[in-house]
Amino acid sequence: MSVTVAKSRLSQINTGIAMRPSTLSISISIAISGFVLVSCTNEESHKLEARRAARRLLAFPEHAEFKDVKLGKNGDAVCGFVGFRQGELASYPGKKPFVYEVNTHTASLVEMLQDKDFKNFIEDRLENEDEVAKVKNLIKTCRGQALWETNCSPTLDIKKHALCSYVEPPTLL
Repeated sequence: MSVTVAKSRLSQINTGIAMRPSTLSISISIAISGFVLVSCTNEESHKLEARRAARRLLAFPEHAEFKDVKLGKNGDAVCGFVGFRQGELASYPGKKPFVYEVNTHTASLVEMLQDKDFKNFIEDRLENEDEVAKVKNLIKTCRGQALWETNCSPTLDIKKHALCSYVEPPTLL
């Protein structure tokens, strides 16, 4: 081997450029696997957090059955359906959509709001100023509808109530 070739080879070894093809492909594979594993783990942890948060919304969380739980389009929400019983001996009313906001760690059931929900809200505010829980629930339901609409599928036949904009306009993610 000539001196020039030997110096060039030594320079490549010292700078880390000269790797055997098999070593290079193994290194790249490990790096890619690590990235995929982290993103899968992150997605799975968000789904687990979403299931836990949705269970906390239910009177009987031990009866919760989840279906189609997935990360939303923007990665800021987890969407899915939860089925549950409303009592120990109650029948199973079917599945309801739920949405979990990753940044705030809050879940809400996506439900159709009626005029009476807002009427009750306003009457309670006029009669009793300490109705914070009801206000938060109404705001959360309005926000849940907006989150589902921007992040989840399938499209639900639940229309946004016009009065949601008066409670708190939800921001798009």
